[in-house]
Amino acid sequence: AGLLRRNVFSQGTFRWQRLSVLCAVDVVSQLLCQYGLAVAGSSLYSIIYSSTTIWIAIESRFIIRRRLAAAQWAGCAVVVVGLAVAGGDLGTTLTDFGNVEIAMGALMILVGSVSHALTWVLVEMLLHEEDPVLPEAVSALMGFAGVTVFGLWQLVYTLPRADALVFDVIAEHGGDTGVIWTSYVALTLASLVHAVTFYHLVGGIGCVTAGVMKGCQATAVFVFPHMFFCAAHASQCFSIGKAWSLVLVVAGTATYVISTGNAKQQEEEKPDPDSDYHRV
Repeated sequence: AGLLRRNVFSQGTFRWQRLSVLCAVDVVSQLLCQYGLAVAGSSLYSIIYSSTTIWIAIESRFIIRRRLAAAQWAGCAVVVVGLAVAGGDLGTTLTDFGNVEIAMGALMILVGSVSHALTWVLVEMLLHEEDPVLPEAVSALMGFAGVTVFGLWQLVYTLPRADALVFDVIAEHGGDTGVIWTSYVALTLASLVHAVTFYHLVGGIGCVTAGVMKGCQATAVFVFPHMFFCAAHASQCFSIGKAWSLVLVVAGTATYVISTGNAKQQEEEKPDPDSDYHRV
């Protein structure tokens, strides 16, 4: 995404140590979240990953000293509750923890969610430094890091075992490689659009607000599986629980945004201590 702009690497001061930390945290978080999703399942994943918004708020409070009003915290909490409702019956899910592998997958998702939240805070710090780099540059460097690490894994481990790990499994389940490749192309294009817009979003409105918007995105995604996959998989159907989730997330988002707007307005209305009026 960053390469779509010619001068992406010619503006701003590149703080390579901080960028390296950001890329390392991003690679680890993606590895943990995706592996945890494959092991623990989507229901448990949606419940645990919904905590990302709160982790962003907590980490931004301690790392960049951002103060949040009580109403903002309440909005974040309502968003998390809304996403947790969509995850299903938490008590029923936790009874499946007799399987050690599932428990480890859940732990990976939790650690991955915390580390993913950290990437949001680090990105905001980079974009608000003196003489900051462009958002597209951050996106490109994080993408290069991910492609390098996961690409080496595919070349060294997966490719020599491609038949057993990939093609035999596809044939066993009656899959269509043409549909799979088309889906990957569509996913790549969607990720390109997401990468371009995401870093502008974080740089413009802040990582916590962007995190709440991410929660809205996660809930809205429930609509598309219902349209395309409900007939094949009952778990993808839009249910009353997911409808309540949508209501709660929208309510939490509205609470947070209104509270943020009020806080900014109060800050702007404060008198300037250096003004003539204030000195008088």
